[in-house]
Amino acid sequence: MQIPRKKVSNIGLLTLTFLLLYLVFCGLSFGAFPVKPITLILPWAAGGPADLVWRGLAEPMGKILGQPVIVTNKPGGSGALGAVLVKNAAPDGYTIGHVSTSNHLINPYLSDVGYQLQDFTYIYSTVAFPLCLVVRNDAPWKTFQELNQYAKANPLKVRVGYNGPTTIATIAQKWIAQKEGIKYSEIIYKGDPPGLVALLGNHIDAFNSSGSTIPQVKAGQLRMVLTFTSYPLKGFGDVPTFGKIYGKIIDSSVGLAGPKGLPSDVVSKLEDAVRQSMHDANFLKLTDSLSMVTVNMNHRELTAYMTETNKTMKEWLDELGLIKK
Repeated sequence: MQIPRKKVSNIGLLTLTFLLLYLVFCGLSFGAFPVKPITLILPWAAGGPADLVWRGLAEPMGKILGQPVIVTNKPGGSGALGAVLVKNAAPDGYTIGHVSTSNHLINPYLSDVGYQLQDFTYIYSTVAFPLCLVVRNDAPWKTFQELNQYAKANPLKVRVGYNGPTTIATIAQKWIAQKEGIKYSEIIYKGDPPGLVALLGNHIDAFNSSGSTIPQVKAGQLRMVLTFTSYPLKGFGDVPTFGKIYGKIIDSSVGLAGPKGLPSDVVSKLEDAVRQSMHDANFLKLTDSLSMVTVNMNHRELTAYMTETNKTMKEWLDELGLIKK
């Protein structure tokens, strides 16, 4: 039986159409990242320094990548909720997230959060937060030494606010209290914004901040008495550093990570997008206003940094008796 020529032509055309669609699909799926919007998960509430950093980078990143980068706030579990969402995402680059010392290195030692250091692909480091201890400008303590002396002589009289239960500044403050024999009255807040309000409202006496209190310090409302860094903050060279006083490095570098197994070409594109975006004029203006230091660590360097810092965090938490049994 002979098949009509017209029918053969139709079958051939249909086959060719399916073949072309398949090739296009394969090209879009595997060779042209990105072809759709990228979700950047931020494990903290809106308004804090991490939120400002990623919203400042998202727009220029989107222009470079040709697809929008959408910052999505997923607070909860001291940053653990957002980290789990990134860990469980498909390793295709369309779900990435904020990485920091607290939610990726500290949390896993304190409780069963559902992830470990090795569960992520570390992409690029952006800035180091200007971690600092601040008091109101009218506080009776003009220096960190005066604050410590008063707190030591008056147990539980000094009300210290923490910007989270497991942030690196919180751990450092607890380490200071143990070393100096100080007992604070401790209040934990969900990030910088509520802690700042409490300090300005005289509900606490001191607050360890991730840096969003810098504008109030510059405006004369607050006084910075200590930086939780190994280096002086820009514009605050006279403020003592944790590194100089105690000889320990606790700099908090903020970066970008994806799930484990992210393809190398995807890592390279995201890495390049972040690197270029850090030269954006508006972003540089933001970092300057908050006295942030830019930290350009690529995939390899950030991975090594996280591995090394993980050892330091374990030692600290062990000294404090905080590691889960």
